[in-house]
Amino acid sequence: MIYRGKKLSIILLIALFLQIMVIDSAWGKNSPKLTVLVVDRISITDLLDYAGPFLQSKIESGSFALMTTNSPGARTSGNTHATLGAGSPAFSDRPGGLALNFNEEWMGVKAGELYRQLTGKNAPANSVIIPRFAEALRLNFSPSRSAFPGLIGKVLTEHNFSSSVIGNSDPAPPSPGNTYYTFSRFSPWLATNSYGLITLGDVGLKTLKPADGFIPWESNYQYILEKYKEFRTKSNLLFLELGDFSRLDALNSYFLDPMITKEKKRLFSTLDKFLLELWPLFDFKQESLIFLSPTPANIQSKAGNLVTPLIAWGEQFIPGLLISPTTRRPGIIANIDLASTIFKFFNITTPTYTNGRPFYSTKQGTLQQLVLLNKNITKTSIFRRKTIPFFLNLTSIVLPLLFSAYLILEKTYSSGRYKYKPWLLSFSLSLSILPFSLHVASQFSLNSLFLFLLLSIILDWLLTSLSVQIVKCYPHFILPIYLTVIIIFFDLITGNHLIKNSIFGYDPMLGARYYGIGNEISGLFLGGIATLLITLNRILNNFHTSLFWSFLSLTALLLAAPFAGSNFGAGLTAFTMALAFLFLENKNNFSTKKLLKYLFFLLCFGVLFLSLDFFLASPNSQTHFGFLLENLRLRGITALKEIVLRKMQVNIRLLSSKWSFLTLSSLTTMLVAYFYRNRPFPITYLYLILVGGFAGLFFNDSGLVCSALLFYLPAPICIYYIILDL
Repeated sequence: MIYRGKKLSIILLIALFLQIMVIDSAWGKNSPKLTVLVVDRISITDLLDYAGPFLQSKIESGSFALMTTNSPGARTSGNTHATLGAGSPAFSDRPGGLALNFNEEWMGVKAGELYRQLTGKNAPANSVIIPRFAEALRLNFSPSRSAFPGLIGKVLTEHNFSSSVIGNSDPAPPSPGNTYYTFSRFSPWLATNSYGLITLGDVGLKTLKPADGFIPWESNYQYILEKYKEFRTKSNLLFLELGDFSRLDALNSYFLDPMITKEKKRLFSTLDKFLLELWPLFDFKQESLIFLSPTPANIQSKAGNLVTPLIAWGEQFIPGLLISPTTRRPGIIANIDLASTIFKFFNITTPTYTNGRPFYSTKQGTLQQLVLLNKNITKTSIFRRKTIPFFLNLTSIVLPLLFSAYLILEKTYSSGRYKYKPWLLSFSLSLSILPFSLHVASQFSLNSLFLFLLLSIILDWLLTSLSVQIVKCYPHFILPIYLTVIIIFFDLITGNHLIKNSIFGYDPMLGARYYGIGNEISGLFLGGIATLLITLNRILNNFHTSLFWSFLSLTALLLAAPFAGSNFGAGLTAFTMALAFLFLENKNNFSTKKLLKYLFFLLCFGVLFLSLDFFLASPNSQTHFGFLLENLRLRGITALKEIVLRKMQVNIRLLSSKWSFLTLSSLTTMLVAYFYRNRPFPITYLYLILVGGFAGLFFNDSGLVCSALLFYLPAPICIYYIILDL
């Protein structure tokens, strides 16, 4: 019996061993696997110009896009990597590159022991530790903003998936005992859990070797490849930090341009050989590969190019451009989208604190088109940053000066003031046409800021000359206002194509808005509508205000609709103006009950659109307000409090900007001109403009921007009518 019992035990042990082997084999073969190659400090033009033949061929078979590199602070490698790992704008520790292998020493203490001292937990022998992780946690929590560094690693661990990291961007091996050495190991921020631990990884000295080119040290690709082969049997998500281009970028100031170009070609050639050996390991029917650059190179940042390339391969990624619901623009995705995409790959519900959404492939676009898109958004961004401050200063000063000139001429040359009347009228019309001229000039493919400004001046002069000729016969047909309203309205209903290229549109480099209509254009549009009402009132004696109210209501619907303007704040502003207009037209029947009824209508409008956005809009067309309702459902009032405080902070910060200067200048000039002599139009319309401006300030996150441009257009028209009525 004892012999039989031993025999049966041996058979059971063998069966158990075989079962474990089969399960382990099946896990290694069928479990989802995602590899991310982190090649920092390169641009899309670098890939087009210098990538080796193997990488070039693979790019054409992948999905690609430009990725934003925004963070809550400076675009340091620490912050950009921490943002990728958190799925929302996040800080790393300062400066962010300190990460250690388990057996490495820092300040005389081995990292494994240091981790135990800091957290009270034991780290696995092959782990990687971020010693200053607690600092990053504190930096990322405030009343107006919350982010979780290491969210990717944390969530994957909770769902029984594992992460690993290999490689670094250290410019050279650290000197023993040198506590002032600055580490450059940033990829651990993508894989860390909520304690600053990556359970499997190697970011140490062996991932470096003496270089064969101008930079002194480079990635040890052979060692990284061997480690990758080892770790891929144990990990679901693997990050490979290939830091040669970061090392070159760090030493950029030491090399002449021809040397940089030569070294960049050599580094891409070395990378190409590595990818040639790495590629056969992938089974793209079951796994995916992402190639990305978290941070722009210094030379690109100085040139105004703040987006970087991302390329994806896998069964779900077809050749063409990538897009995400965050941007709704083929070829542009946000860096906060990476975390959501990873969660979707592993069939994990995206956590609440993730602001991004999964990116996916479209069938359109080539790499050359992506390069052209990069040039266009870089040009628009540069023109915007250079032109908008000049426009704000110019108009803020010229508006009151123009009215002051009229007053001086009226008092000093009372008999000869009519001689200057055509000049004053021309200047007022020129100011009203200036935003439209800049908006139209933005649509031309001009690479020179000088040519852009020259074209804007020529357009302004031509349209002013045409307007002067028109008002001689039809003094109330003010062409600038009609053009502004008509062009923006038709662009709004046809897909907002003009806004994408306008300096008054949105800047993907900054990442505040990627689609719909922004605060600048909505301010011009609503200010133009209010001014249009003034001119129509003077043209038509029996003007049907109900038609105007209907148009303003339609505008509100279009501005707020997810498929059109996607600007909930602008939609609320427009609907407030519509209700105010209806209320003011019937002010003889004023009552508190009536006022409360209109406020109730405004509340219903807001609730209706939020509900439609949340319940009926698809995930790909849902705006950030619909996304907010989901956060509100999961996180409670905290999510709403953060939004309110963040909007308040933005507007308070704008109080010290040139936008507040234009707001005060436009508002003051308009009010003084209106009450100076005979009121040029009914006071109801002045109230309408004031309600719209202050509603725009209250309802929009950058409300001062909307208010400034909403007040701006009526101001020169007030001056125009004062001069016209001489």
